[in-house]
Amino acid sequence: DAFGALGAELVRRGLVDREACERVEVEYGRSQGEERRKWLLESLALFRGLSAEDLVDAGEEAWGRGDGATGLGATLRPEMSDLVNRLRSGGWRVLIVTASPAEAVLRGAQELGIPEG
Repeated sequence: DAFGALGAELVRRGLVDREACERVEVEYGRSQGEERRKWLLESLALFRGLSAEDLVDAGEEAWGRGDGATGLGATLRPEMSDLVNRLRSGGWRVLIVTASPAEAVLRGAQELGIPEG
């Protein structure tokens, strides 16, 4: 998932604590309701103090730098792009709604031609 990939890259760079990142990912995955909200906020706290540049660079790396064979980039399928194009041709506004950090999904949105914001 996007949070896991971004978190792993930030851990690799020594910018966030490995144990804290792993705990948040596990607890968020098994929680529900208010407990899940708590772990979502905890996940955001992991990134506190990091620069936007650090987050964007780590997000780029998590996507595999565009090679399409590794990282989150490998999760994009040709039919996703086809669907986005068909919807847009039909007059639909296509958005990505996610609880993941924007920096973790920005590259995928760009690959699919979905504008930021």
